[in-house]
Amino acid sequence: MLPRIIHYISILLLLINGVGALVAGYAFMKQPDGSLLGMSVDWLQYSPFRDYFVPGIILFICNGIFSIITLTAYILRYRYALFLIMVQGLVLLIWIIVQVYLLRTFQLLHLFFGMTGLFFLVSGYTRSKNRSL
Repeated sequence: MLPRIIHYISILLLLINGVGALVAGYAFMKQPDGSLLGMSVDWLQYSPFRDYFVPGIILFICNGIFSIITLTAYILRYRYALFLIMVQGLVLLIWIIVQVYLLRTFQLLHLFFGMTGLFFLVSGYTRSKNRSL
């Protein structure tokens, strides 16, 4: 029963992460001042970026497209799907850690997505050891 629950949670979290990152990444590329998402470029004062365009591209590709690819591989039971889930978890954790460091702020969404990245890492690893997709 637990592996089935973890399976559906993985699907849901990959979908949330992927779609959210595609939408937010696109919004940052379309309006690099962050206004579409109600953000200010002032938040970037400690980062190497003047606006959200480059972070938007990285978000769109690394957490958006890659999460959707991973989700598709997982649903289709691709041989390396659990490895992809672990990589997505690592990418997401790195994204959150760098974001918190550069923005010098911590919000509830950081906790949610940080825990999601950790979930991907741990569940992907344990299921790959048990060979259960």
